[in-house]
Amino acid sequence: MIIGMRNKVFAVLDLGSREIIAIAAEWGKNGDYVFKEFLVCPSKGMPNGVVKDMAQAADSISNVVSKLSKKVGKKIHEVHVTVSSSSVELVPSHGMILLSKYGREILPRDVDKCMRVGAVVRAPSGKESLHRMVREFSVDSSSGIKKPVGLEGLKMGVTMTVLVIDISVMRNLKKCIALAGYNTGEIVFSGIAASHRSVPENSKEDGVCFVNIRGDLTETMIFRQGSLLDCRVLPFGAGKNMLQKEGADPGGMRELSAILHSMDGWGEVETVIISGESEVNEDVFTELCSGTGRDISHGTCFSRPLEYLPTDRVRYVGCLGILDHIQMAKRSRRGEANPLKWFFSRFISFMDRYF
Repeated sequence: MIIGMRNKVFAVLDLGSREIIAIAAEWGKNGDYVFKEFLVCPSKGMPNGVVKDMAQAADSISNVVSKLSKKVGKKIHEVHVTVSSSSVELVPSHGMILLSKYGREILPRDVDKCMRVGAVVRAPSGKESLHRMVREFSVDSSSGIKKPVGLEGLKMGVTMTVLVIDISVMRNLKKCIALAGYNTGEIVFSGIAASHRSVPENSKEDGVCFVNIRGDLTETMIFRQGSLLDCRVLPFGAGKNMLQKEGADPGGMRELSAILHSMDGWGEVETVIISGESEVNEDVFTELCSGTGRDISHGTCFSRPLEYLPTDRVRYVGCLGILDHIQMAKRSRRGEANPLKWFFSRFISFMDRYF
C-alpha cells in the first residue's frame, strides 16, 4: 500500500477537525514527488480524522478528491491520509537474530531481517500496528548503535517502538475511503506527519517535545537521539476549554504540563515546539513555559530545496509530512526486487547456516 503507482497522480489528505487540507502530487522518474495542486475543503463526519458519520465523511473525501482531479485534469485512484485518536499508544518491542556461528560483517539485508523480527509484537486487545520505529540496535554486547551495517558480530538485536491504534478507527477510515470510491494508500499518524516538517532533525537528536494541537485532541511526542521515545494523544484541544483561544482554562494547561513531565525522556528535553491546525493563542505559550520551565517555540513548516509552496504553507504541514513519510519508505525499499540481491541474500543465509 505504501508505494504509489509510478507516474500516477495521487492525493494526500490531512483530515483536520473542520477542514481537509489536500495536495495532489505525482511521482517523477527520479523517485521524487511533484506537486500538482493544493486545496482546502470543509470536513464533515470525521473530527480529527476519526470517522463518526460514515456518509458525511465519505462525501467530504469524495468532494475534495474530485475537485483535485478536476484541477489536475487526471483521474485520482489512490488516497493517503492522516489519522489521530486518543487510543494511540506506544508499545515496546525487541528482536534478535544470529548472524553467523563465527561472526561476520553486517549487511543491509540483516538489518531488514532484524527489524522484521523486532516488529513482531502482541498488540493490546482491540488494537493494531500503525507505525514500527527503530530506537537502537545492538551487536553482541554493544548497544546504542544507530547504523550497524559494516560492523562485525555474531548476533544483532533491535529495540523498537510500535505505535498502535484501535482497530475500529483504522477499519472505519479505510471503509470511508472505499465508499468515496478510492483506494487507501498510506495512513500516517498526524503527529508524526506534522513532525516531519515542524521539528528540525538536530532537535530530534538533542531532545525535543512536539505538541500538535488539533480540534479536540492534543498530540504530544518526545524525540531523543532521532527516535520517538514517548507519545500521548490527549482528549482536549483547541475546540475544548483546555486550550481554546479565548478564556483558556489555566487548570487545563497545568494538566498538560503535568502530563509532559510524566512522559519518558522529558528530563532530556531542551525545547517544546507547539503547532496546531489554527493559530495558537500566546497565553498557551506563556502558561506552558511557566509550567514546564522549558523554552517554547512556534512550529513552522520547513520547505525542501527547489520546493515551491503556497504562502499559507503551515496549513499543509500534515500533507507534506505524509509525502516525506512515503518517500522515505520508498527509498528504504528500493532494490528489494533486484534478483542479484535476492540471490546474494540466499547465498549468505546458506553459508551462515552450514558454515
